[in-house]
Amino acid sequence: MRITAMDGVESKASVSPDGKWVAFSSTQLGNNDVYIMPSGGGKIKQLTFHDSNDEVESWAWDSKTIYFTSNRYNRFSTYTVGLSGETPKRLFPHYFNNIHNAVEHPEGAIFFNETWESKNFAHRKRYKGAYNPDLKSYNPTSDEFKKHTDYEGKDFWATIDQTGNTYFVSDESNGEYNLYKLNGEDKNQLTQFNTSVIRPRVSANGER
Repeated sequence: MRITAMDGVESKASVSPDGKWVAFSSTQLGNNDVYIMPSGGGKIKQLTFHDSNDEVESWAWDSKTIYFTSNRYNRFSTYTVGLSGETPKRLFPHYFNNIHNAVEHPEGAIFFNETWESKNFAHRKRYKGAYNPDLKSYNPTSDEFKKHTDYEGKDFWATIDQTGNTYFVSDESNGEYNLYKLNGEDKNQLTQFNTSVIRPRVSANGER
């Protein structure tokens, strides 16, 4: 069922954990801004109004805050905006430049990538180099930083369910992007596709 009929390109759709909202980015006014609408269709509301590109990443678990990546100040980094559309806040104001692919763990840590390779060259499979992304996290409450993977390739696009199961994409096995899961600090492969998985999303309850 079609639920948008805007003049721009709508992309990066993300459903809120409570299932009530869809956040997405649209070029309705020329560049990407963040919008929301009821998940069953209805009135669309614009939340950001900057002349940069604001690309939706994910939701906080309270279904009231959206994480998005923007190049509005220092290259690109992750910001948050609430459903009321207040002034967005930069997630890590003084460090962690190039933050993107942000997703919130139920226990409060923010999982992310921080290299331009996974942001600007996500399509480049099988590249090995110093700028390939690892899965990392930071907990603003405990001030704890963790690096969860160390493969010299791409480990990125984390997605997390309400019990903390953490899934992500890697090209380690066969050069194609396949789905993996973190078990503690172990990296377990779940699929063995010959064509790549792109931007997977697990449902909030973990059933899909």
